[in-house]
Amino acid sequence: LIEASVGDDGVIEREMRNIDRQDALDALGVPSEDALDALTDIDEDWEAIEKDASAWIEQTLQFIRLREISETESIKGAIPFRYIYSTSRMHTLIPLETFYSNCISSIDMSKAALLSRTVKTVPMTFRRRTALSRSGRASSTRLLRYGDPFISGMWSITQGDDRGRSTAMWRQMPGYHSDAIVDLFFRFDYVIEADVSAAVNVMIEAALGGPSAAAAARRRGDMALPPFQQTIWLDREMELVTDATLLALLNRPYQPKAAPQGGRDFNLNPKRWLNMMRLDIPEQENWNDLCVTARQKSEACLLTLPSFVGDLEEAERRASEVDIGRLGQLHARAVRSADPADKADWVLESKLSQHLIAGIKAPHIHLDSILASFVTGNAAASAIIDDRA
Repeated sequence: LIEASVGDDGVIEREMRNIDRQDALDALGVPSEDALDALTDIDEDWEAIEKDASAWIEQTLQFIRLREISETESIKGAIPFRYIYSTSRMHTLIPLETFYSNCISSIDMSKAALLSRTVKTVPMTFRRRTALSRSGRASSTRLLRYGDPFISGMWSITQGDDRGRSTAMWRQMPGYHSDAIVDLFFRFDYVIEADVSAAVNVMIEAALGGPSAAAAARRRGDMALPPFQQTIWLDREMELVTDATLLALLNRPYQPKAAPQGGRDFNLNPKRWLNMMRLDIPEQENWNDLCVTARQKSEACLLTLPSFVGDLEEAERRASEVDIGRLGQLHARAVRSADPADKADWVLESKLSQHLIAGIKAPHIHLDSILASFVTGNAAASAIIDDRA
Protein backbone atom coordinates (compact mmCIF):
# COMPACT_ATOMS: atom_id res chain seq x y z
CA LEU A 1 0.00 0.00 0.00
CA ILE A 2 2.86 2.35 0.84
CA GLU A 3 4.66 1.56 -2.40
CA ALA A 4 1.48 2.21 -4.43
CA SER A 5 0.77 5.48 -2.64
CA VAL A 6 4.10 7.38 -2.57
CA GLY A 7 5.80 9.31 -5.37
CA ASP A 8 4.68 11.65 -8.13
CA ASP A 9 2.81 8.82 -9.84
CA GLY A 10 1.47 7.31 -6.63
CA VAL A 11 -2.21 6.92 -5.81
CA ILE A 12 -2.18 9.87 -3.37
CA GLU A 13 -0.56 12.32 -5.79
CA ARG A 14 -2.85 11.27 -8.63
CA GLU A 15 -5.88 11.69 -6.44
CA MET A 16 -4.72 15.15 -5.32
CA ARG A 17 -4.38 16.18 -8.97
CA ASN A 18 -7.86 14.84 -9.68
CA ILE A 19 -9.24 16.83 -6.75
CA ASP A 20 -7.58 20.02 -8.04
CA ARG A 21 -9.03 19.44 -11.50
CA GLN A 22 -12.47 18.79 -10.04
CA ASP A 23 -12.21 22.02 -8.04
CA ALA A 24 -11.44 23.83 -11.29
CA LEU A 25 -14.49 22.26 -12.91
CA ASP A 26 -16.69 23.17 -9.96
CA ALA A 27 -15.44 26.75 -10.12
CA LEU A 28 -16.89 27.04 -13.62
CA GLY A 29 -20.34 26.48 -12.20
CA VAL A 30 -20.17 29.04 -9.40
CA PRO A 31 -22.99 31.56 -9.95
CA SER A 32 -22.18 35.24 -10.19
CA GLU A 33 -22.57 37.55 -7.22
CA ASP A 34 -25.46 39.31 -8.97
CA ALA A 35 -27.27 35.99 -9.37
CA LEU A 36 -26.88 35.22 -5.67
CA ASP A 37 -28.13 38.71 -4.75
CA ALA A 38 -31.16 38.25 -6.99
CA LEU A 39 -31.89 34.85 -5.44
CA THR A 40 -31.62 36.32 -1.94
CA ASP A 41 -34.00 39.15 -2.86
CA ILE A 42 -36.56 36.65 -4.15
CA ASP A 43 -36.26 34.52 -1.02
CA GLU A 44 -36.64 37.55 1.25
CA ASP A 45 -39.85 38.53 -0.53
CA TRP A 46 -41.67 35.73 1.29
CA GLU A 47 -44.92 37.69 1.47
CA ALA A 48 -45.26 37.59 -2.33
CA ILE A 49 -44.56 33.84 -2.30
CA GLU A 50 -47.16 33.39 0.43
CA LYS A 51 -49.76 35.42 -1.46
CA ASP A 52 -49.39 33.38 -4.64
CA ALA A 53 -49.38 29.99 -2.88
CA SER A 54 -52.21 30.70 -0.46
CA ALA A 55 -54.44 32.04 -3.27
CA TRP A 56 -54.52 28.53 -4.72
CA ILE A 57 -54.21 26.37 -1.60
CA GLU A 58 -56.61 28.30 0.62
CA GLN A 59 -59.01 30.13 -1.69
CA THR A 60 -59.36 27.60 -4.51
CA LEU A 61 -58.62 24.25 -2.88
CA GLN A 62 -60.25 25.38 0.40
CA PHE A 63 -57.61 24.22 2.88
CA ILE A 64 -57.92 26.05 6.19
CA ARG A 65 -54.93 27.73 7.82
CA LEU A 66 -54.55 27.19 11.56
CA ARG A 67 -52.00 29.49 13.17
CA GLU A 68 -49.71 28.11 15.85
CA ILE A 69 -49.41 29.85 19.20
CA SER A 70 -46.33 32.08 19.06
CA GLU A 71 -45.02 34.54 21.59
CA THR A 72 -41.95 35.54 19.61
CA GLU A 73 -43.28 36.42 16.16
CA SER A 74 -44.95 39.83 15.88
CA ILE A 75 -45.45 39.69 12.12
CA LYS A 76 -48.80 38.06 11.39
CA GLY A 77 -47.71 36.11 8.34
CA ALA A 78 -44.51 34.96 10.05
CA ILE A 79 -46.30 32.88 12.70
CA PRO A 80 -46.01 29.15 11.94
CA PHE A 81 -49.26 27.51 10.83
CA ARG A 82 -50.76 24.21 9.76
CA TYR A 83 -53.10 23.43 6.89
CA ILE A 84 -56.27 21.57 7.87
CA TYR A 85 -58.13 19.21 5.56
CA SER A 86 -61.61 20.61 6.20
CA THR A 87 -64.83 18.62 5.77
CA SER A 88 -67.25 21.20 7.19
CA ARG A 89 -68.69 24.47 5.87
CA MET A 90 -66.54 25.61 2.93
CA HIS A 91 -64.51 22.47 2.40
CA THR A 92 -62.05 21.11 -0.09
CA LEU A 93 -63.22 18.87 -2.91
CA ILE A 94 -59.94 16.97 -3.01
CA PRO A 95 -60.52 13.33 -1.96
CA LEU A 96 -58.81 12.43 1.30
CA GLU A 97 -57.07 9.49 -0.38
CA THR A 98 -55.59 11.86 -2.97
CA PHE A 99 -54.34 14.21 -0.25
CA TYR A 100 -52.74 11.34 1.66
CA SER A 101 -51.09 9.80 -1.39
CA ASN A 102 -49.54 13.08 -2.53
CA CYS A 103 -48.74 14.80 0.77
CA ILE A 104 -48.26 11.93 3.26
CA SER A 105 -44.83 13.14 4.43
CA SER A 106 -46.31 16.56 5.28
CA ILE A 107 -49.20 15.24 7.38
CA ASP A 108 -48.86 15.29 11.17
CA MET A 109 -48.62 11.64 12.22
CA SER A 110 -47.80 12.24 15.88
CA LYS A 111 -49.68 10.35 18.59
CA ALA A 112 -51.71 13.43 19.49
CA ALA A 113 -52.66 13.98 15.84
CA LEU A 114 -53.67 10.35 15.35
CA LEU A 115 -56.06 10.62 18.32
CA SER A 116 -57.70 13.68 16.75
CA ARG A 117 -60.41 13.59 14.09
CA THR A 118 -58.75 16.52 12.31
CA VAL A 119 -56.30 15.85 9.49
CA LYS A 120 -53.62 18.53 9.53
CA THR A 121 -50.09 19.13 8.32
CA VAL A 122 -46.91 19.63 10.31
CA PRO A 123 -46.00 23.27 11.23
CA MET A 124 -45.12 25.37 8.17
CA THR A 125 -44.07 28.88 7.23
CA PHE A 126 -43.24 30.90 4.13
CA ARG A 127 -40.63 32.98 6.02
CA ARG A 128 -37.14 31.50 6.22
CA ARG A 129 -36.21 33.39 9.39
CA THR A 130 -39.19 31.86 11.17
CA ALA A 131 -38.15 28.34 10.19
CA LEU A 132 -34.58 28.98 11.35
CA SER A 133 -35.56 30.63 14.65
CA ARG A 134 -35.14 28.78 17.94
CA SER A 135 -38.87 28.11 18.26
CA GLY A 136 -39.10 27.17 14.58
CA ARG A 137 -36.36 24.58 14.90
CA ALA A 138 -37.83 23.26 18.14
CA SER A 139 -41.18 22.58 16.45
CA SER A 140 -39.54 21.35 13.19
CA THR A 141 -41.30 24.09 11.21
CA ARG A 142 -40.93 23.51 7.47
CA LEU A 143 -40.10 26.23 4.99
CA LEU A 144 -42.56 26.22 2.09
CA ARG A 145 -40.60 26.59 -1.11
CA TYR A 146 -40.39 24.84 -4.47
CA GLY A 147 -39.20 21.30 -3.74
CA ASP A 148 -40.87 20.97 -0.34
CA PRO A 149 -42.95 17.74 -0.15
CA PHE A 150 -46.17 19.66 0.56
CA ILE A 151 -45.68 22.08 -2.35
CA SER A 152 -44.71 19.17 -4.62
CA GLY A 153 -47.82 17.29 -3.49
CA MET A 154 -50.08 20.27 -4.18
CA TRP A 155 -48.46 20.59 -7.61
CA SER A 156 -49.17 16.91 -8.36
CA ILE A 157 -52.79 17.33 -7.27
CA THR A 158 -53.09 20.43 -9.45
CA GLN A 159 -51.98 18.52 -12.54
CA GLY A 160 -55.03 16.28 -12.21
CA ASP A 161 -57.45 19.13 -11.48
CA ASP A 162 -59.25 20.63 -14.48
CA ARG A 163 -60.54 23.73 -12.64
CA GLY A 164 -59.17 26.78 -14.43
CA ARG A 165 -57.61 24.69 -17.22
CA SER A 166 -60.46 24.56 -19.72
CA THR A 167 -62.94 27.41 -19.34
CA ALA A 168 -65.39 29.55 -21.28
CA MET A 169 -66.88 32.92 -20.38
CA TRP A 170 -69.19 35.56 -21.77
CA ARG A 171 -67.75 39.07 -21.34
CA GLN A 172 -70.07 42.06 -21.64
CA MET A 173 -68.14 45.29 -22.23
CA PRO A 174 -69.98 48.64 -22.51
CA GLY A 175 -69.02 50.41 -25.72
CA TYR A 176 -67.67 47.29 -27.40
CA HIS A 177 -68.70 47.22 -31.06
CA SER A 178 -68.92 44.18 -33.31
CA ASP A 179 -70.53 43.28 -36.61
CA ALA A 180 -71.95 40.15 -34.98
CA ILE A 181 -73.79 39.62 -31.70
CA VAL A 182 -70.56 38.50 -30.09
CA ASP A 183 -66.88 38.04 -31.02
CA LEU A 184 -65.13 34.81 -30.10
CA PHE A 185 -61.50 34.75 -28.93
CA PHE A 186 -59.40 31.80 -27.82
CA ARG A 187 -56.66 32.10 -25.22
CA PHE A 188 -53.94 29.45 -24.96
CA ASP A 189 -51.39 29.49 -22.13
CA TYR A 190 -48.29 27.45 -22.92
CA VAL A 191 -45.43 26.43 -20.63
CA ILE A 192 -42.12 26.00 -22.46
CA GLU A 193 -39.15 24.10 -21.02
CA ALA A 194 -36.18 22.14 -22.32
CA ASP A 195 -36.94 18.65 -23.58
CA VAL A 196 -34.67 16.43 -21.45
CA SER A 197 -36.05 13.03 -22.50
CA ALA A 198 -33.01 12.25 -24.69
CA ALA A 199 -30.62 13.36 -21.93
CA VAL A 200 -32.36 11.03 -19.47
CA ASN A 201 -31.91 8.14 -21.91
CA VAL A 202 -28.18 8.92 -22.08
CA MET A 203 -27.95 8.65 -18.29
CA ILE A 204 -29.90 5.39 -18.31
CA GLU A 205 -27.58 3.92 -20.98
CA ALA A 206 -24.63 4.89 -18.79
CA ALA A 207 -26.17 2.94 -15.87
CA LEU A 208 -26.95 6.23 -14.11
CA GLY A 209 -30.70 5.76 -14.23
CA GLY A 210 -33.08 5.70 -11.30
CA PRO A 211 -35.27 8.31 -9.62
CA SER A 212 -32.49 10.89 -9.55
CA ALA A 213 -31.62 10.70 -13.26
CA ALA A 214 -34.70 12.56 -14.50
CA ALA A 215 -34.42 15.11 -11.67
CA ALA A 216 -30.75 15.79 -12.46
CA ALA A 217 -31.47 16.18 -16.17
CA ARG A 218 -34.43 18.44 -15.42
CA ARG A 219 -32.28 20.72 -13.21
CA ARG A 220 -29.69 21.05 -15.94
CA GLY A 221 -32.40 21.71 -18.50
CA ASP A 222 -33.94 24.40 -16.28
CA MET A 223 -30.54 26.05 -15.81
CA ALA A 224 -30.04 26.22 -19.58
CA LEU A 225 -33.63 27.21 -20.42
CA PRO A 226 -35.59 28.51 -17.43
CA PRO A 227 -39.24 27.44 -17.98
CA PHE A 228 -41.43 30.31 -19.12
CA GLN A 229 -45.05 30.95 -20.05
CA GLN A 230 -46.37 32.31 -23.33
CA THR A 231 -49.96 33.40 -24.00
CA ILE A 232 -51.50 33.22 -27.47
CA TRP A 233 -54.79 34.95 -28.33
CA LEU A 234 -56.65 34.02 -31.54
CA ASP A 235 -59.70 35.73 -33.00
CA ARG A 236 -62.66 34.01 -34.67
CA GLU A 237 -60.74 33.92 -37.96
CA MET A 238 -57.93 31.97 -36.22
CA GLU A 239 -55.56 34.92 -36.61
CA LEU A 240 -53.10 36.02 -33.92
CA VAL A 241 -54.37 39.01 -31.92
CA THR A 242 -51.65 41.69 -31.82
CA ASP A 243 -53.60 44.92 -31.20
CA ALA A 244 -52.48 46.28 -27.82
CA THR A 245 -55.85 47.85 -26.96
CA LEU A 246 -57.75 44.66 -27.71
CA LEU A 247 -55.24 42.54 -25.79
CA ALA A 248 -55.66 44.81 -22.76
CA LEU A 249 -59.41 44.24 -22.91
CA LEU A 250 -59.05 40.48 -23.30
CA ASN A 251 -56.54 40.21 -20.44
CA ARG A 252 -58.69 42.00 -17.88
CA PRO A 253 -59.28 39.97 -14.70
CA TYR A 254 -62.47 37.93 -14.45
CA GLN A 255 -65.29 40.12 -13.13
CA PRO A 256 -68.29 38.05 -11.95
CA LYS A 257 -70.13 41.07 -10.49
CA ALA A 258 -71.40 44.07 -12.41
CA ALA A 259 -69.00 47.02 -12.32
CA PRO A 260 -70.27 50.55 -11.49
CA GLN A 261 -69.45 51.69 -15.02
CA GLY A 262 -71.21 48.65 -16.46
CA GLY A 263 -69.97 45.36 -17.78
CA ARG A 264 -69.77 41.91 -16.30
CA ASP A 265 -68.34 38.46 -16.96
CA PHE A 266 -70.45 35.29 -16.96
CA ASN A 267 -69.05 31.81 -16.46
CA LEU A 268 -70.49 29.71 -19.28
CA ASN A 269 -71.75 26.78 -17.25
CA PRO A 270 -73.90 24.11 -18.99
CA LYS A 271 -77.10 26.09 -18.42
CA ARG A 272 -75.74 29.32 -19.90
CA TRP A 273 -74.17 27.37 -22.76
CA LEU A 274 -77.65 26.12 -23.68
CA ASN A 275 -79.03 29.65 -23.36
CA MET A 276 -76.36 30.83 -25.80
CA MET A 277 -77.83 28.53 -28.45
CA ARG A 278 -80.88 30.81 -28.54
CA LEU A 279 -78.63 33.48 -30.10
CA ASP A 280 -77.69 31.28 -33.10
CA ILE A 281 -73.95 31.78 -32.69
CA PRO A 282 -72.42 29.86 -35.63
CA GLU A 283 -69.32 28.63 -33.77
CA GLN A 284 -71.46 26.44 -31.51
CA GLU A 285 -72.53 24.24 -34.42
CA ASN A 286 -69.07 22.73 -34.91
CA TRP A 287 -67.53 23.48 -31.53
CA ASN A 288 -65.33 20.38 -31.07
CA ASP A 289 -63.61 20.69 -34.45
CA LEU A 290 -63.22 24.43 -33.93
CA CYS A 291 -61.36 23.88 -30.63
CA VAL A 292 -59.02 21.35 -32.27
CA THR A 293 -58.28 23.74 -35.13
CA ALA A 294 -57.63 26.61 -32.73
CA ARG A 295 -55.26 24.42 -30.68
CA GLN A 296 -53.21 23.55 -33.78
CA LYS A 297 -53.18 27.13 -35.06
CA SER A 298 -52.12 28.56 -31.69
CA GLU A 299 -49.03 26.36 -31.47
CA ALA A 300 -48.10 27.24 -35.04
CA CYS A 301 -48.32 30.92 -34.10
CA LEU A 302 -46.24 30.29 -30.98
CA LEU A 303 -43.41 28.66 -32.94
CA THR A 304 -43.06 31.70 -35.21
CA LEU A 305 -43.21 34.42 -32.52
CA PRO A 306 -39.99 36.49 -32.72
CA SER A 307 -39.79 36.69 -28.91
CA PHE A 308 -40.16 32.91 -28.61
CA VAL A 309 -37.50 32.20 -31.25
CA GLY A 310 -35.20 34.78 -29.67
CA ASP A 311 -35.51 33.27 -26.19
CA LEU A 312 -34.54 29.83 -27.50
CA GLU A 313 -31.57 31.18 -29.42
CA GLU A 314 -30.31 33.06 -26.36
CA ALA A 315 -30.69 29.97 -24.14
CA GLU A 316 -28.82 27.87 -26.69
CA ARG A 317 -25.99 30.41 -26.78
CA ARG A 318 -25.67 30.49 -22.97
CA ALA A 319 -25.69 26.70 -22.71
CA SER A 320 -23.04 26.35 -25.41
CA GLU A 321 -20.74 28.88 -23.71
CA VAL A 322 -20.98 27.07 -20.37
CA ASP A 323 -20.39 23.68 -21.97
CA ILE A 324 -17.29 24.86 -23.86
CA GLY A 325 -15.48 25.49 -20.58
CA ARG A 326 -16.71 22.39 -18.79
CA LEU A 327 -16.11 20.00 -21.68
CA GLY A 328 -12.69 21.53 -22.30
CA GLN A 329 -11.64 20.82 -18.74
CA LEU A 330 -12.96 17.27 -18.89
CA HIS A 331 -11.25 16.59 -22.21
CA ALA A 332 -7.92 17.90 -20.92
CA ARG A 333 -8.26 15.73 -17.85
CA ALA A 334 -9.08 12.66 -19.95
CA VAL A 335 -6.05 13.26 -22.21
CA ARG A 336 -3.61 13.65 -19.30
CA SER A 337 -5.01 10.75 -17.31
CA ALA A 338 -4.73 7.08 -18.16
CA ASP A 339 -7.85 6.36 -16.12
CA PRO A 340 -10.70 5.05 -18.36
CA ALA A 341 -13.18 6.64 -15.94
CA ASP A 342 -11.98 10.14 -16.89
CA LYS A 343 -12.56 9.43 -20.58
CA ALA A 344 -15.97 7.95 -19.80
CA ASP A 345 -16.91 11.16 -17.91
CA TRP A 346 -15.93 13.30 -20.89
CA VAL A 347 -17.89 11.11 -23.33
CA LEU A 348 -20.94 11.14 -21.06
CA GLU A 349 -20.86 14.92 -20.59
CA SER A 350 -20.41 15.44 -24.33
CA LYS A 351 -23.52 13.37 -25.07
CA LEU A 352 -25.52 15.12 -22.36
CA SER A 353 -24.50 18.53 -23.68
CA GLN A 354 -25.45 17.57 -27.22
CA HIS A 355 -28.91 16.31 -26.25
CA LEU A 356 -29.64 19.15 -23.83
CA ILE A 357 -28.87 21.74 -26.50
CA ALA A 358 -31.06 19.79 -28.92
CA GLY A 359 -33.77 19.88 -26.24
CA ILE A 360 -33.48 23.67 -26.15
CA LYS A 361 -33.77 24.00 -29.93
CA ALA A 362 -36.86 21.76 -29.91
CA PRO A 363 -38.30 22.36 -26.41
CA HIS A 364 -41.14 20.62 -24.65
CA ILE A 365 -44.31 22.70 -25.15
CA HIS A 366 -47.09 22.03 -22.67
CA LEU A 367 -50.58 23.50 -23.03
CA ASP A 368 -51.42 24.56 -19.49
CA SER A 369 -54.85 26.13 -20.00
CA ILE A 370 -57.35 27.21 -22.65
CA LEU A 371 -60.09 29.84 -22.48
CA ALA A 372 -62.90 30.62 -24.91
CA SER A 373 -63.92 34.25 -24.42
CA PHE A 374 -67.13 35.56 -26.02
CA VAL A 375 -66.92 39.38 -26.01
CA THR A 376 -69.91 41.61 -26.68
CA GLY A 377 -71.38 45.03 -25.99
CA ASN A 378 -74.93 43.73 -26.40
CA ALA A 379 -76.72 43.93 -23.02
CA ALA A 380 -79.84 42.19 -24.38
CA ALA A 381 -77.81 39.19 -25.48
CA SER A 382 -76.16 39.03 -22.06
CA ALA A 383 -79.59 38.98 -20.42
CA ILE A 384 -80.50 35.94 -22.52
CA ILE A 385 -77.26 34.21 -21.50
CA ASP A 386 -78.02 34.83 -17.82
CA ASP A 387 -81.62 33.61 -18.23
CA ARG A 388 -83.03 37.10 -17.51
CA ALA A 389 -84.82 37.47 -20.84
